[in-house]
Amino acid sequence: MIRKTFSRQYIRVLEQYGLAEFPSEYLCLLSYDKKEYIYQEGCPVSYILIILEGRAKVVTFTEDGRTLMHSFSEKGSILGEVEMLTENYDAALHVQAVTPVLCIGIPLPDATKLLKNNLIFINHLSILLARKLNSTNYNASRIILYTLENRLCSYIEMTSSGGCFEEQLTQVAELLGTSYRHLLRTLEKLCQEKILAKSGHNYLVLNPEALHQRGRGFYSSQF
Repeated sequence: MIRKTFSRQYIRVLEQYGLAEFPSEYLCLLSYDKKEYIYQEGCPVSYILIILEGRAKVVTFTEDGRTLMHSFSEKGSILGEVEMLTENYDAALHVQAVTPVLCIGIPLPDATKLLKNNLIFINHLSILLARKLNSTNYNASRIILYTLENRLCSYIEMTSSGGCFEEQLTQVAELLGTSYRHLLRTLEKLCQEKILAKSGHNYLVLNPEALHQRGRGFYSSQF
C-alpha cells in the first residue's frame, strides 16, 4: 500500500457521497498493487475506502480452510462500510486487488462519528448496501442453476487483464467450489470452442463477447 496526500481533483467524487466538505485532514489517497491484499479477514481495518480506479475481489475462508468467492468491488464501490457501521474494526472478509486499485481513504475509527452524523453519506451508503444485498441474494439463487462454465466465464471476464487470464488454477478451482479436474475440463471445452486459447500457464481471451454471454454477468457488481 502506498499512501499519498489527498488531491482536490477528487472533490467531485466526494460530492456524490455528501463528503465535499469533509475535513481534508482526514482524507488521503491509497494505492494497492495487483494481487495485494487490501483487507485481511480478522485484521484491523484502518480505512473506509471509496474505489476510484481498479477492481478487487472479495473472498471468505470456510471453517475447513477453503477459500470461496464472494463478489467483486469496482469503481464507485465502498469498502469497510460494514466495519464502520458496526464499529467492529476487524475485517469480515478478505479483499484482494485484481488490478492496481486507487482509493480515497478515510481513517477508522477516527472519522466514524463524523461519517455516521452525515445524513447524505449514510443515505448513499444505505442504497449501496441494499444493492449489495440484492446482488448477493440473486447470485445465491442462481448458483444452484448456473453451471461451472457460467461462473468460470464470468470470473475470467472480471479477472483477466489485457485479454490474458493468469490466475493460479488450483486457487481458482477452490474459489469456485469445484475440483481442479473439472476446472481443467471446462477450460479445455472453452478452448475447443475458440473462446479461450492456452498460452503457457495462462489463457488468452479470443472471443470476449462469447465469454460475456456465457458468464451472464454472474460476478458483476452491477445488479
